[in-house]
Amino acid sequence: MQFWKTPAVLACVLSLALPTLAAPKARDTGVETRSIDEIYSAALAESKGKTLQVAWGGDEKSNATALAFMQAFPGIAINLTVDVSKYHDSHTDRAFIETGKDIYDIAFLQTLHDFPRWKEQGRLMSYKAKPWESIYNEVKDSEGYYYAGFFISFGNIVFNSDKRPLNTTIPTTYTDFLLPAWKDKIVLTYPNDDDAIAYLFALIIEKYGWGWFTSLMAQNVTWVRGSTTPGTMLANPASPVSITFCSFGTGEENIHTVEPADRYMSWAQTGAIFASTEMPETAKLFVSWIMSDEYQTASGSSTRRELAAEDPFSKQWTEPLGFAKWMGNRQDVEWYKLQFESLLGTAQGESPLEDDL
Repeated sequence: MQFWKTPAVLACVLSLALPTLAAPKARDTGVETRSIDEIYSAALAESKGKTLQVAWGGDEKSNATALAFMQAFPGIAINLTVDVSKYHDSHTDRAFIETGKDIYDIAFLQTLHDFPRWKEQGRLMSYKAKPWESIYNEVKDSEGYYYAGFFISFGNIVFNSDKRPLNTTIPTTYTDFLLPAWKDKIVLTYPNDDDAIAYLFALIIEKYGWGWFTSLMAQNVTWVRGSTTPGTMLANPASPVSITFCSFGTGEENIHTVEPADRYMSWAQTGAIFASTEMPETAKLFVSWIMSDEYQTASGSSTRRELAAEDPFSKQWTEPLGFAKWMGNRQDVEWYKLQFESLLGTAQGESPLEDDL
């Protein structure tokens, strides 16, 4: 390996390359006191001829969030770009190196380690949305530079009951996936292609060892790109796979989701307003809408105490803050991903984002 290509040197080069604005001073900007209608009026006046640019982490193209926002606030133009979080942060970092500005007004991403760094670089704007006091302290920056809009998790067992092997019990732990009945039936996301999936596998391997992973590989797993792809394949009657723990339910009656009696991962998807935004009132409107009663209730995974269906920090099998700590240790993250890549090869197949809506 050439010295200049080592992770430590690359990290040093990146830190030197990124320009730094004046670091934000520790201050309390105060909690928003205006109603959302008042913020909307200010945003309307500000946004004429402009379009709010939002980076939205995900691996399935969808315009549902943008459409819901525009329906709630007519006259406000928004371009919500869904892409894998690791690509969003790469794009905005590269633009910042070249121009000293970020290409988005707002980002809601899975790359939780970015937000403290962006704050330190002076690239974020402090804004405390009106429900500030009810947001879990564990998932918000005390000065309001970034905070979580909703929780997400991977590790739930999702299966198609129509394709369930006869006389089998649905797995409750990840060791159950090694049973002969599930050979050729499992579809999983490449852990070397997604940091959150990598963390899920790291948790399982910490508990069961690398022998579990090699035994899983012997089950002739179908490995795919994207966390929505496994669910889509489960729902397809022509697909032979019937079970996963790397995806979500799809809504069909025959697709069921079961929380495992085993360690799984969860995290708080975090958002922030970039300090370089030329639409600060419109950005505040979007963040206020994300934190509103309406959106938080509909999400089903609220980061506000009084709207959460259950306390996310009291669950037996998951620790929502673990992923953020893991993401901050890039040496461990890259080590695990290289282990997976050395065993599985590079991720193969098209990303779901390569298909047009």
